[in-house]
Amino acid sequence: MKRTLLLLSTLLGLVPAPRLSAQFFAFGQNKIQYRDFDWRVRKGPHVDIYYYPAEAELASVALDYAEASYDTLALRFGHEAGARIPLIVYASHVDFEQTNVLPFTPPEQLLGATDFLKRRVTLPFRGSLAEFRHTLRHELTHVFQLSIPTEAYYQSPRGGQVQL
Repeated sequence: MKRTLLLLSTLLGLVPAPRLSAQFFAFGQNKIQYRDFDWRVRKGPHVDIYYYPAEAELASVALDYAEASYDTLALRFGHEAGARIPLIVYASHVDFEQTNVLPFTPPEQLLGATDFLKRRVTLPFRGSLAEFRHTLRHELTHVFQLSIPTEAYYQSPRGGQVQL
């Protein structure tokens, strides 16, 4: 019996410990920003595009894609988003890694992200307009998915009312 326990504890000692989530984030440290971005805004009827001069040409294309996607999603969901949608576009993944929208450094495979609290959409341009358009529509779908239950909550008889 003692021999079995000794063998079992020795084998468990050889298994590497899993990476803890506390080791994933750099607690109390800011992300390194290698350059300052001169942000500009281009406004559409429903979406605000935030871009910097390196993406000036893409900004108008992104705004067209975003507004077309918004119109399509509004028809499909039968819903209009309650607020304007901020869309932050980066010229490359290296620039995207410096974003302060996400609490972590985005991995190379991440094509875009939607901030669930502030409903901001952030995505890098990786060279393919088809991929960019697909990712933009995907992220706007998340905005609609978040907007629908929020609106339903505020329209319900007890939504947003505090009774004393």
